[in-house]
Amino acid sequence: MLQEWLNIQIFENKIVDLCWFIGVIISGLLVRRFLSMLLSRWIFKFIDQDVENVPVSEFTRLMLKPFEFIIALGSVYLAVHNLKIPRSLALAPATEFGFLMVVQRGYLAAFLVAITFLGVRFIKFVGLILRARALATASKLDDQLVPFIKDLLIVLWVTAMFFAALGRVFEVNVLTLITSLGIGGLAVALAARETLENLFASFAIIFDQPFVVGDAIVHGTTSGEVEKIGFRSVRIRTDEGSLVNIPNRLVIAQAVDNQSERDKKRVKTTLRFSTATTMAQMKDFCAALSTAINAHELASTDPENVRFDAFGDQSLDVAILYFIHTSEMKEYNQLKQIINFETLELTARFKLQWLRPEQVVSLGADPK
Repeated sequence: MLQEWLNIQIFENKIVDLCWFIGVIISGLLVRRFLSMLLSRWIFKFIDQDVENVPVSEFTRLMLKPFEFIIALGSVYLAVHNLKIPRSLALAPATEFGFLMVVQRGYLAAFLVAITFLGVRFIKFVGLILRARALATASKLDDQLVPFIKDLLIVLWVTAMFFAALGRVFEVNVLTLITSLGIGGLAVALAARETLENLFASFAIIFDQPFVVGDAIVHGTTSGEVEKIGFRSVRIRTDEGSLVNIPNRLVIAQAVDNQSERDKKRVKTTLRFSTATTMAQMKDFCAALSTAINAHELASTDPENVRFDAFGDQSLDVAILYFIHTSEMKEYNQLKQIINFETLELTARFKLQWLRPEQVVSLGADPK
């Protein structure tokens, strides 16, 4: 009885075939994550000897979604493989334009998208391996080359798969298309002039190295730490925490102050005190502040650089000039704050009265 029921045909397909169709689809959806994790771990075993400080969990995280996508597509293929298309629908064959051609080529396009997705994730994983190796070296050049090359490989891979899709799915003659693009290359170059300028400028920044990732730079009114050098722009994290993107062509067209290349930074400050301040107070304060600055290992100043400098408008001005010997902005700011606090403590100790306090900070080089 069951056998007879399973052999009943619906739309020219047996019930048993329809049950297999539904079962394969459901099974594929249920086990795709398990199979993806199993496949990821199996592949990781073959590349484990070349991996440095990149755990299998990171490889699984990157490859899980692409593998799930491919397994789902494979389940669909197996599910519909034995189904028959009812002749009563009078559908045109897959070789002619119609529903079947759209479905077949849509499936092929989805499969190529899955392969592209898988390739992009694998390139990112290779980038993690290379990044770990780059961090182990003293040079900063490879630190910025790795993300640059990774992005370049991703662009090349996606472009290659795009042309593969044009050839396989849409049956476009790729060679003829590339030739025609060569003929119209001048128009394309003119339309994408700024994009090409930024691209070539990125190569200039990478190989000329006016700065590298991690350097503190000043470009125009923007100052901060370089986070990434990309194809189109340089990303700078400012002191306020904002992320600023500056086009590469503008970076190489203007002067860039690389503060990380300095072995010391200058701090120049003017303090204004009341005219009621006595000569003894002024002398003792200047001497004590000079001693306090020189007590820090990374700070230095000459006694004459902490001095009673001028008579201001209803004030007595003390000029302070000292250097902090570091290339790290964070370390510089921390030590400058400590010295500022010590300055306040000394003004309180010697009972100096402020008059319109004003501070000007300069990060220029040591004046000759």
